[in-house]
Amino acid sequence: MKTAIVTGTLVLGLGLMAACGSDDDKKPAPKDGGTGGNQGWVAAVGDNGTFAQTFDDVQWHERTLTDRDLHAVACVGNNDGWAVGESGYVARSTDSGETWTEQHVATDQTLRAVRLTSQFSGAQGKFIGIVAGDAGTIAVTDSGGDTWALVPPLFGSTLRSVAVSHGGQLMLAVGDGAAVARSMDRGASFAPVTIPGAGDLYGVAMDASGGRILVVDSEGVIWESNDLGVSFDKSASLSRGLRAVAVSHDGKHALVAGNAGLIAEQHAEGNWQTAPAPTNRDLFAALISHDGLRKYVSGDQSTLFSGDIVGDAWSQVQLKGTATLRGMENLDPR
Repeated sequence: MKTAIVTGTLVLGLGLMAACGSDDDKKPAPKDGGTGGNQGWVAAVGDNGTFAQTFDDVQWHERTLTDRDLHAVACVGNNDGWAVGESGYVARSTDSGETWTEQHVATDQTLRAVRLTSQFSGAQGKFIGIVAGDAGTIAVTDSGGDTWALVPPLFGSTLRSVAVSHGGQLMLAVGDGAAVARSMDRGASFAPVTIPGAGDLYGVAMDASGGRILVVDSEGVIWESNDLGVSFDKSASLSRGLRAVAVSHDGKHALVAGNAGLIAEQHAEGNWQTAPAPTNRDLFAALISHDGLRKYVSGDQSTLFSGDIVGDAWSQVQLKGTATLRGMENLDPR
């Protein structure tokens, strides 16, 4: 079992969020949003259909996608993105977030998590992915969401976060009551995994290979798996409940965020380090950019901070809205 150690402090400053595009797949900002430039698009979603986006990590464009609360956003490359939320809402963009088309999932349950991978499988040239939400709802796609197949529920509890390895071989969904659903066949079947002693699970993230997986819970515990999600050991125990986790593509950097502005980081094989909070608001999303250079957290009342992965300072992004931001674009799983 891993030793739970939390040491050190990080000095925080103030304001920025993380990139969806890949270095070899860049697209200018759409005409109705963003600011142009060469950086991949970055997005956050939240209550009342809030969608915030940047193309240069400086200027942000905010608009409403739907009248329903949004809980999560994901993208592959710099063109294709998905957003999910209340009452089974799923929408896809194929033009860097400029326009969105609603997709059909045969459920009216709120969807709280989404992840897709750019490694094609099944229908040729399509993306593999998973959504999950209330009442143990899981649906998978091998067509970029053109069709979604509901999975027979393993649990009746709310599922709050999902993670997918590069290529989609490994899929995980986690939620209340320490629920973990695991698939090793690109979502064709799922089996339950037990984490003894865990609280409600709010976040799961993995490196590109799935070799390093982190899960965070309502009790402030960070759980880690190095066997593709078969078992989990306690990595650290923090002072407050955790709501989000991010892992870099290479697995060397990790970030967690939670209640009352709690933030902690881990670099390489070092200890988890908690940081003086730049805010006392609850944080619901955490992100490390796909290139491993930037980190982000967001939460209540449009709270959004960003910083360099190697630095101690955080900067605040000043958004016009006040909606709670519940999801951020996560790793580009190419």
